[in-house]
Amino acid sequence: MNKTKKITLAMTGLCIAAVMGFLAMHRSAEKTTAMHLTDPGYAAGPYRVRILLQPEKPAVGNNILILSLHDAEDHPVSDARIEAYVEMPAMGSMPAMREPVSVAPGGNGVYQGHYQIPMTGLWPLTLHIDSSALRAAELSFDMSTSRPGLQLTTATPGAASTNPDSRPLPGKLAWRHSA
Repeated sequence: MNKTKKITLAMTGLCIAAVMGFLAMHRSAEKTTAMHLTDPGYAAGPYRVRILLQPEKPAVGNNILILSLHDAEDHPVSDARIEAYVEMPAMGSMPAMREPVSVAPGGNGVYQGHYQIPMTGLWPLTLHIDSSALRAAELSFDMSTSRPGLQLTTATPGAASTNPDSRPLPGKLAWRHSA
């Protein structure tokens, strides 16, 4: 194969990879938009949090977490500082294993995080959210490599509200006051 054909094949491969990357980002944005429109999310303090896991069933290796963060009136919160981690609880003589989730803002109340899961098992997820305009809140979720999705275990209680959309959702929220 001559040099020109090799270069042409390489350029074609790069173009295909770029198109595939664009389509993957577009599907992610569509899922985030659909998540915002269809998922009522979780209430924690002054926030409404919607979460999308990619893959939906957490896997050993690289994972992505997409958060949509809004206030009680459903306005996007784009100035939040989010600290997050997944942590396998201690088992017998094995100490707990904590893996940070690096979270970055993506604009319009959407944040994306990346994290590693080094082995199969239970990996509860904890989110600490704070913004300059709203108070801090925390959410904890039960998460495992053996099943898709998250189950809320604790959340900072929200302020009393007359807005029916901010009420706890049956089956979705479990409240526990944190010290």
